[in-house]
Amino acid sequence: MLRLKLRLVAKQDWVKYFDEPSGGTIFCPTTTPPAVGTALQLEVMFQGGPRLIMRGVVLWRRATGDARARAGVGVGVHAADRQKIEYIHAYVAGEPDRRYRRRLPIRLRVTYTARQGRRINFTRDLHEEGVFVRSAELLTPGDETRLLISPPGGEFKPIEARGQVVRLVEEEPDRGMGIALIFKDSQEKQHFADFVRKLEQQYLSGSLPDEAIS
Repeated sequence: MLRLKLRLVAKQDWVKYFDEPSGGTIFCPTTTPPAVGTALQLEVMFQGGPRLIMRGVVLWRRATGDARARAGVGVGVHAADRQKIEYIHAYVAGEPDRRYRRRLPIRLRVTYTARQGRRINFTRDLHEEGVFVRSAELLTPGDETRLLISPPGGEFKPIEARGQVVRLVEEEPDRGMGIALIFKDSQEKQHFADFVRKLEQQYLSGSLPDEAIS
């Protein structure tokens, strides 16, 4: 799939490329703008900050540019990746709510228990107190499950956790479950918080592999 790259030097540059009134279109400069309707991946990179890959489609194009307006395309982001835009907003604003900042929109392999046996899917996001797992086969709110969450790259070990299903999303493309984690003591809670912090450090440094952010 075609991939375009948007490189931002400073946080405040984001507002120059993101157009909220148009429904959240992101402008990506390119000297070879693809046709309207082209499906693509948009890689947004902050210098010294996070790197995100979002699926989208070209909504408009400017074939040639000048001193006032560069050539490029307006990209509409796929609904399943909208939470990544929310993360960018929080990052750019220096969001003081650390729990919100740590709702990391990253894709991690997760193995969990279900009535019919073990299942393997992927996270949509996670934070210090829970995870959202995308799944076609949903558990029931109130169900408890055991999870094994595998970080990318093998730099540190998978982490085990116990959780309870607290929320379901039944509509595509975000079909899945919100799972609140249940910690047996403060040490286990801190261990998971450290796991999230390591992931966040990799996320903010832009060092996570493509499979974790696409």
